[in-house]
Amino acid sequence: KVSTEALQSLCHCHYSSSYNSFMSQNTMSDGVERTTIGTATAGGWNHPLPLSDSLSDICQDDRAKQNMEDLRDAVVHVSKAFVRAIDTLITSSSSDDDDAVKNVLMEDIYGTSFTSMNSIITSSTSLEHFHLYSKPSSQQDTTTTTTTIATHTDAGLFLSFVPAQSCSSSQDEDDDAAFYVEIDGVLQQATFPKNSVIIMLGSGMQHWIHLNKEIDLSFKATKHAVKMNGLSASRAWYGMMHLVPPDAIIQRHPTIQTFNNMRSSMSLSSRQTSSSFQDNNVISIGCGNHPSPQSSHLNNDLSEV
Repeated sequence: KVSTEALQSLCHCHYSSSYNSFMSQNTMSDGVERTTIGTATAGGWNHPLPLSDSLSDICQDDRAKQNMEDLRDAVVHVSKAFVRAIDTLITSSSSDDDDAVKNVLMEDIYGTSFTSMNSIITSSTSLEHFHLYSKPSSQQDTTTTTTTIATHTDAGLFLSFVPAQSCSSSQDEDDDAAFYVEIDGVLQQATFPKNSVIIMLGSGMQHWIHLNKEIDLSFKATKHAVKMNGLSASRAWYGMMHLVPPDAIIQRHPTIQTFNNMRSSMSLSSRQTSSSFQDNNVISIGCGNHPSPQSSHLNNDLSEV
């Protein structure tokens, strides 16, 4: 399996400040250490930045880079299929043939109109992260469950990810027991199909995409959290966050704000809501933007999934 091989390679990766151009380490609010290998794909999925050749040393696995690249390709394949399906739904939900052309899903400050999800994605940069979460030794081998990432929605269009894999041989490798979603106001443990790629909508799909009234379609962002118990000491995960163009308008009232404006605001404080924005819900650019105050990579963490 592509995801199993890639995440098994990730389980053996060790952080080194020598590679901080693409690697970081954060301490989360519950003490969990998160090691991240980051990359990106420009033009939606047309120009993926290659992973470093140093991964064979970092992860003590000669096939680590290839395994991770194979997983990236698989997730992009599913992401493309999802975007095609959404664009088909938007077109088929229109009352006549001209509505799909007239419907402008998003605009930027220079007057560019985006009339399909594909046009938005291919004008954006998608963020990709391989995360390795590790419990401190003092919290291992206990039944205590801690909140590693608080309940939030992601500030992007959607996240494509594979269910996390436990790095412990005693755990079911296909059981991501740490991922929770909010249903009817209650956090519930998510159950994922084996060998799957999960699509999870972000706040951008709910609030930034504009559909004509004639289109009978709506999107809702998923509130989610990560809670690790001591029996799963390490957890490996990969995800790809699909964003919008940097100059895309995401708010018109009370003032016009672009996606770049929001990112700049969030860089000042990942836990404070700027008064320029109306949405008071906790949002983050990708999953896991809540490290402890002592984290030395706070600003870097804002662009991590």
